[in-house]
Amino acid sequence: MTPAHIDPEAVRDAMLSVPGVVGVHDLHVWTVTSGFVALSGHVEVDETRPWPDVLLDLARVLRVRFGILHVTLQPEQPAALPEAFRGCSLESPEGLRSCLLPLDEVPLTTHRH
Repeated sequence: MTPAHIDPEAVRDAMLSVPGVVGVHDLHVWTVTSGFVALSGHVEVDETRPWPDVLLDLARVLRVRFGILHVTLQPEQPAALPEAFRGCSLESPEGLRSCLLPLDEVPLTTHRH
């Protein structure tokens, strides 16, 4: 469950404001038992900046603006590219196929974390 003091859409918007980030999906924010906030997600990055630089900026924004201390992010090519592989995602039928899950076994419902 997302901590009450964190708005996931505000987190997504802040991440999208980082130069080089063109998309964010499969975003999950939760509180770890020890009390600190953790985040995981997939980030679509363009080729204008190296991923390590983008990652450092994302971690800084998440720490300073939201107090999120543990960040795990998976970089991906922008979905607009025809050859882009977005990886496993529960947010679309294409993403589910990448997870190698039968579509009839996974509910395609919009959910909030």
